[in-house]
Amino acid sequence: MTPGTRAITAAVVRIMKKNHMIDRIEDRDQAKKISISGTLSAKAIDLYDHSRGCHVNATVDGHHATVHDHKTGKYLTLTISGTSFSGYDSGSGKNFSGSISDSTINIYDSEDGKHHVYGG
Repeated sequence: MTPGTRAITAAVVRIMKKNHMIDRIEDRDQAKKISISGTLSAKAIDLYDHSRGCHVNATVDGHHATVHDHKTGKYLTLTISGTSFSGYDSGSGKNFSGSISDSTINIYDSEDGKHHVYGG
């Protein structure tokens, strides 16, 4: 996953878990805050990633989402189960997984074999 894809994945996870919009996600690896805006409905999350200048749309079905990144033209699938999640990134062709707490989202990216931490 690219850093931008990881950050927007963390944002979608946070929005799905809290069931309300957020206006930023903090990339703790890069020590920067990424501004986002958008709307949330029962079946969709529509975001604008201000740092990358692109739209991201997610179709949501319960705890499952398919996310389309208009910057890369790629998609990812995501499933949340309690305080953990997993998915597939079509851009890298790799799986990812992670955990959610009140203040952080931890993503394990199998492409680089590392854990990445986000706040939001």
